[in-house]
Amino acid sequence: MLKRKTIIRVFGVLLLGAFIFILKFSWDIGRIASGMISHTLCTNVLILGRSQTEVEANDLSRIQRENAVSEINYEEQTVTTTFGFGPFGNSSTAVYRPGCGCGVRGDISIEAIKKQSNPKYKELSDKTQQKWQNVNDTLTGVDYPALNRIVNGAFDDTINIEGGKNTRAVLVHYKGNLIAEKYGEGFHGDFPLRGMSMTKSIISALAGVLVHQGKLDIQATTGLPAYENAKDARKDITINQILKMTAGYDYDEAYESDPRNLLNKMLMTQGDMADFADDVPLRAAPGETWDYQTVHSVLLSKIVRNHAGSFNDYMKLVHEDFFDRVGMHHSFLQADASGTFTGGAFAYASPRDWMRFGLLYLNDGLNENGERILSEDWVKYTNTPSEASLNRKGYGAQFWLNAKSKNQWIPNAPEDMFAAKGHYGQYVVIIPSLDLVIVRLGQTYNTAAFDVDEFILGIFDSIIG
Repeated sequence: MLKRKTIIRVFGVLLLGAFIFILKFSWDIGRIASGMISHTLCTNVLILGRSQTEVEANDLSRIQRENAVSEINYEEQTVTTTFGFGPFGNSSTAVYRPGCGCGVRGDISIEAIKKQSNPKYKELSDKTQQKWQNVNDTLTGVDYPALNRIVNGAFDDTINIEGGKNTRAVLVHYKGNLIAEKYGEGFHGDFPLRGMSMTKSIISALAGVLVHQGKLDIQATTGLPAYENAKDARKDITINQILKMTAGYDYDEAYESDPRNLLNKMLMTQGDMADFADDVPLRAAPGETWDYQTVHSVLLSKIVRNHAGSFNDYMKLVHEDFFDRVGMHHSFLQADASGTFTGGAFAYASPRDWMRFGLLYLNDGLNENGERILSEDWVKYTNTPSEASLNRKGYGAQFWLNAKSKNQWIPNAPEDMFAAKGHYGQYVVIIPSLDLVIVRLGQTYNTAAFDVDEFILGIFDSIIG
């Protein structure tokens, strides 16, 4: 009898432990998922003016659609989403501030977040009739039938959100000419689309602007207060190591395979992402290893803010010194609830603006008027790999590279190719040796549906035989 009671007690303890684990797991997932959904709706409905129904149908996964309920308060400019149910769910609120975009509030009050509003820098520009090239379909040396087959093949015949390519835009610019431009149904050249991790490349560009202005020394240590007082090697990390992702942080990025990954917690639940990132420990000495980790980008954005000057100087850097001077008038970054533009995600830019961004790098940091936006040699610095990255995949200053490495991106493509890349199939690909820039934007949940390597090589074949 005693043995039976012991077994029952042990079973009860195990059952209770399992229940607590499931409850905590569901609570964490609910907070992360609700943060992601509320931010997506906030951006696309409150800023871009799309309907809630359309965004939920085309920008959320099936799991998100089936397990979430969202309420949009147009007067307060907030979106609150609950993911899950009862004790197995959680809620998050995203707040819109003109000039700073949408931010998940975390533990910061809505009132404090709204004080960051700066309508002078509203996200949607009135410059709707910007000068833009017509497609040149007679350029010598281009096999247009082959090019058009590749471009048209990037789009689905019918909409298939879960399994299709879901391409929204493709643009190809070659030898000073726009040679292809195509959009998915409901999208056009001036409509901002999310760049996901291509945001990292924009934050890197802001660092390049500060270097050009003499406000940033990338060889200096970070200057982050938490690092200055650290008792470990974090105090020795340089801005260059943050840019090249060689600081040596102790975590592995897993956006979808590990839903409670540090990345998801940082981006979807934290009001002050840099404050959260400050506490991530190291597993290697700075400069010795390379890992693709968004913590680098979040901290880089904080470094950019700290070196820009006042908050107004920071806003001017982003909106006037960069976006306006590059001609990216249909683009915006979005700040977290603390007012720091998010370093790893949440940038939106129109397809034509993403092309302008690529051309800025193709033209060595000069805008279309020949004005220098980025520091001299910044592009060369950007596409120079760290030695540590070559042991895995070629990586520069927040850009992916096709340099020879242990796992080269596309071995039979030019080695000088580099790119901004983002989740769900966002690409700005720059190939200086071919005078070529390729933009592809979409919402590709099924990675097997769209082969970007085959797409890029197909475009190469159409212009170089």
